[in-house]
Amino acid sequence: MPFLLSALILVALVCLAVALIAVLRRAGRTRAALRAAGAGLADRSGLVRARGAALRVAIDDRRSPGQRVGSIQRGETGGRP
Repeated sequence: MPFLLSALILVALVCLAVALIAVLRRAGRTRAALRAAGAGLADRSGLVRARGAALRVAIDDRRSPGQRVGSIQRGETGGRP
């Protein structure tokens, strides 16, 4: 009888180990998918912010075109020609 009980406990532990390994693998895949989705979302939100800023600049240019400072030539700043 003690042998049968030990074998049963060993089989149960092996089954638990297999189940734990499967759960950890799925958790790793889930984490990787979440990281990839987060990175994609951050990229898209950055692009949306950049487009919004460009749109604000374009609207400001249309409202008051004479208010912006023009570009300065290199020689005018005292740098090398």
